[in-house]
Amino acid sequence: MANHRLRPAAALVTALALAGCVPDIPEPDRAERIAAECAAVAAGYETWSASSALPDSQPVADTLGQEQLDQLGREAAAFRDLLQPYQGETVRSLRAAAATVERVAGQATPGRVGTLLAAVAGVEAAHRSYAAEVCA
Repeated sequence: MANHRLRPAAALVTALALAGCVPDIPEPDRAERIAAECAAVAAGYETWSASSALPDSQPVADTLGQEQLDQLGREAAAFRDLLQPYQGETVRSLRAAAATVERVAGQATPGRVGTLLAAVAGVEAAHRSYAAEVCA
């Protein structure tokens, strides 16, 4: 008997989902989940930004050795991997920015770092956007 009462509701939810509409179902732990995500991303960014291989100017970037470039690529990959479980456009942008640093650092050679500084600035900008949009 109860199934007959639920069928119209299930059909409505299915129709809305197929139309791209998702009902706003409150999450009791949403605020806690977002706070935990923001804390994890902030800790990952702190680790990333404290890297000794992270250049802060083009002259510094031009002096990076192969070991430092490799380290920067590994640290960018680790930061990107830390972001993997999180969803949303701003975290995807942050993940993409970290992947760009990883790629650019992997292609760079000492004295020829190309767009490494711009890639690093992209991570900084993406993190600021993430913090403002998700964690504020």
